[in-house]
Amino acid sequence: MASGSAVIADPDVWRRLKAMGMRKITAVEMEAATIATVAHDRGVPWFVAKGVMDHADTSNDDRYKQFAARASAQVMFALLERLAARTDTCTRRMTEMVVAAGISSASGRPGAGDSRAPVADVGALLPLPPNPPDAE
Repeated sequence: MASGSAVIADPDVWRRLKAMGMRKITAVEMEAATIATVAHDRGVPWFVAKGVMDHADTSNDDRYKQFAARASAQVMFALLERLAARTDTCTRRMTEMVVAAGISSASGRPGAGDSRAPVADVGALLPLPPNPPDAE
């Protein structure tokens, strides 16, 4: 995933990225670079989960916005759940940031129980090493 500071509505973007030597880019977005920069400057652990909702061309619309938002939230929460068993400082700080952001529902997930949005088990997509012995 590439990140920049502007919305890209140019179908030629993929050819230009490839010409720049970035052959494995499959998505372009505009928030992660800022999040990474601020988090790095402040020494805060960070990660970004994004859902793709258009093709970076002039015909984009919001048809897939809700689906993409739900999918990226599911990945983020699955990762946080897998990391929650660990006792390191980074995990505690990330969990505290999510709680401080006001995310709340019976399951701890935004949109829980919304039958219009699909639910997926993404745990298998997050291959993390086993918990350290002192975390169990």
